Order: sequence, then structure tokens, then C-alpha cells
Amino acid sequence: LIREILALRSSSVVHERLGEAGIKYMEQAELESLLMMQGAYGGGRRRGQRPAVIVVDTREDDRAGGHISGSVHCPACEFSQHLPRLLRLVTAAASSSADAGVGSDSTAVTCVLHCMESIMRGPRCAIAFDAFLWHTARGVQPRICVLRGGFDSWCRKHRARPELVAGFDDEYWGLAPDGWLR
Repeated sequence: LIREILALRSSSVVHERLGEAGIKYMEQAELESLLMMQGAYGGGRRRGQRPAVIVVDTREDDRAGGHISGSVHCPACEFSQHLPRLLRLVTAAASSSADAGVGSDSTAVTCVLHCMESIMRGPRCAIAFDAFLWHTARGVQPRICVLRGGFDSWCRKHRARPELVAGFDDEYWGLAPDGWLR
């Protein structure tokens, strides 16, 4: 099933499957807010803060020009190999949330997956992760989302903020000061 999901090539089928799985797109402003509140990029969470956020970057070579600070790299081309690692991360984040007084289970964790534009790779991987959890770890139920606009939109807005974008390479992107290509 996971291989079948990761092999989907039609964006309309991918988006239909997202809906069937109940996976929603997360707006960029919501992720920014969550990261800023939680210090997901290194500041650490404190007692009473919102649940943990795990940002999963499913890009492959196109990650070279930068990434969301603190994101976990799980390339779509080998995503199935990373599923056990993601399960461990969710379980650890759920445990940390409980220690911080936020919640005692994986529902206190939000996983945000993305690719360059969040049209194919990110959504496919989100569906695959949801299916993996359903078949292998039914008690683990994080909120799974796809970042609307992907890293392309994220870096155009936040590239000058190292707390939100790590490793940004202007030469790689060739962006003008207004965020558009030169």
C-alpha cells in the first residue's frame, strides 16, 4: 500500500486521497506561528505551550538551497525507509509534550510535510505516513498536514530569517530582493 501511494502520479488522485485520509493543508502563517511559539528551531518548548511540531522535508536534491530550520529530511524517493524514524520522532515528541504538561499522547503532535511546492511529493508522503501509522501503530495519531505552497513560498517570505530558514543559498535560488527570480 505504501509503495502504491508513493507511486501516485496524478495530482488530482493525490488530492482526492488527502481528503479521504482527512489530511489538510496548513497555511504558512500557522506554521510560522507554531514554530515561533514553540521554539521548534532550537529555543525549546516550555510548560503550557502548544503541542510539538515536526516539519518533514520530502525534497530530494532540491533541498540543497536551504530548508525550514529544524526540519527532518526524508526524501520522497526513499520515504518508506524513513517511516520507522518518523514514528520514533512522533512518539518522542508526544512523550516530551506530556513532560511539558501539554498532552499525554501523539494527538499533541503536529507533523507538517512539504516538498518544493507541496503539490505531489509532500502530499504523497503525508498519505503514506498516515497509512503507515494506521497499519502499524494505530495508537499513534498525530495531526498530519501538508504545508500550503511548500518550501518555495516559505523561502520567498522567510529567507532572511535564519530562525525559520537554514542554509539559504541565494546563488542556488537566484532570487531578487522582492522574492522573485532575477
